[in-house]
Amino acid sequence: MTKYIIAFSFILALLLVTLSPPVKTLAQGKSKASVTASENRDAMLSDLNNQVADSYQYKIRPKSMKGGGGSYIGYKVNPKGPWGKLNPNGVYRVVKATDKSITFEGKSLVIKGAKLTLTADENGMVTGPPVSKGFK
Repeated sequence: MTKYIIAFSFILALLLVTLSPPVKTLAQGKSKASVTASENRDAMLSDLNNQVADSYQYKIRPKSMKGGGGSYIGYKVNPKGPWGKLNPNGVYRVVKATDKSITFEGKSLVIKGAKLTLTADENGMVTGPPVSKGFK
């Protein structure tokens, strides 16, 4: 019974994170020129964490409901969704998706050449720190 309560709580938390809007650094009244590398990195990390939660929801959803049926394979970043073309922080993609893990990469739209990579395990948990390049 405790397993079910924990699983329900985890799914509820993921659902809340998934339904929350992405951090909009530029929508806070700042121009691209005034956004610091640290602010952009934080906003992108928030976007990536939300994508991890969304991809886990996909993984646990049955295939009959357009989910992965226990696998991350087939998950894609929706270009019309909150991490798509209108996102002011970065451009995101799935680098690798397997049954047990998924890796995302985000390329900054604010800091030229900067990118962030994040990997999640079979339980939807981020594995290790994000790999960050170009944020100075």
